[in-house]
Amino acid sequence: DDILMKRADVIEKYAALREQHPALPEVLELPGLLNDVTAGGSPMKITSAHSIQADIVAAALDTSSGGHHLLGALPTGFGKSLPMMVVALLLPPGITIK
Repeated sequence: DDILMKRADVIEKYAALREQHPALPEVLELPGLLNDVTAGGSPMKITSAHSIQADIVAAALDTSSGGHHLLGALPTGFGKSLPMMVVALLLPPGITIK
């Protein structure tokens, strides 16, 4: 699957990035792994929280669509800043996202 390959690529690049920036968290994951979340009054489990941030980074780095907007809607304190910082660190020099 394409998204699984993109996710694996981001996770691999993130591991290499951590060698240069060891203060980054060990893995791209949401704080506390969101084990139990209530959505619309119904409890739900999120089992692959680590994938969400890697998927956000992969989507932001994907230029194949010819330009797009990306909405990463996560509650306050659940890791919106880390994907944005990782995207900035993984972009080739001289590249900006408009």
